[in-house]
Amino acid sequence: MQDCGISEFGICAVDGDDVGTCGGSKAFDAQRLHEAVRALQAEGLRVIVVSHRDAATTDVGGNGGERERERDRELDRSRLLHVQCVNESLLDVVKVAHDYRCWFVTNGNVAVLS
Repeated sequence: MQDCGISEFGICAVDGDDVGTCGGSKAFDAQRLHEAVRALQAEGLRVIVVSHRDAATTDVGGNGGERERERDRELDRSRLLHVQCVNESLLDVVKVAHDYRCWFVTNGNVAVLS
């Protein structure tokens, strides 16, 4: 089997609600989600943020305040998509990953899906 870098995957769906709350153990922190998206983009990935929160609230493509806009400049908007959840974020991130045929990032318990 040939080794490949993370960018070989191309796209990654991120459970924005779960990553932003450290799996629900902390209050939502847009900076935590922002850092995750920035790190994935730095690896060459296009990122889909799946969240109940709108893009402005998640700080990844919205029209927040000056501080948020400054952090947002670090993100490549051409490689970023926000998808609003209609179900539990874990279900929707798996559905988005299936639809886009990509891998996903969540702190959620995916074992409950089987």
